[in-house]
Amino acid sequence: MVVHFFPHYAAPLTATVYLLVVQAIRYLRLWRYKARSVGIALSRVVVVCALSSIVVHQSDPMRFPSSLPPNPKMVARSKIEAALEALPRQQLVIVRYSERHSPHEEWVYNRADIDHAKVVWAREIPGMNLEPLIKYFHTRTVWLVEPDVSPPSLTPFK
Repeated sequence: MVVHFFPHYAAPLTATVYLLVVQAIRYLRLWRYKARSVGIALSRVVVVCALSSIVVHQSDPMRFPSSLPPNPKMVARSKIEAALEALPRQQLVIVRYSERHSPHEEWVYNRADIDHAKVVWAREIPGMNLEPLIKYFHTRTVWLVEPDVSPPSLTPFK
């Protein structure tokens, strides 16, 4: 069962829905009430409503993330990354999430060429040994970030 619905889930049915709506409008245009052709007026109202919904959709602030206030946690991540980029050596950042961490606030993402990136981000998985990771990146300074504390903290990894 899908818990959340996102508009792109309906994409495969879009053409079918449009076809059914156009066909319904065609039948609506033929509707008469007491010898008056009210269907034509109703079909025009439907089209005007559909076109006006485009204007409403375009003004949705979620379409323009720059108009939304920045997420403080992600601003903190950017500041931490900028500080680590300014350091002389390459860095490895272990991210320790709390149990109540939101999956929509991801901190672990890297450049395409991880081995040559100045800063590499990795997630700490409870119960997993980090020694192979630290051994692989043995030339890097290792840091621990806890994004779910307020404010997010950056400390040397022990």
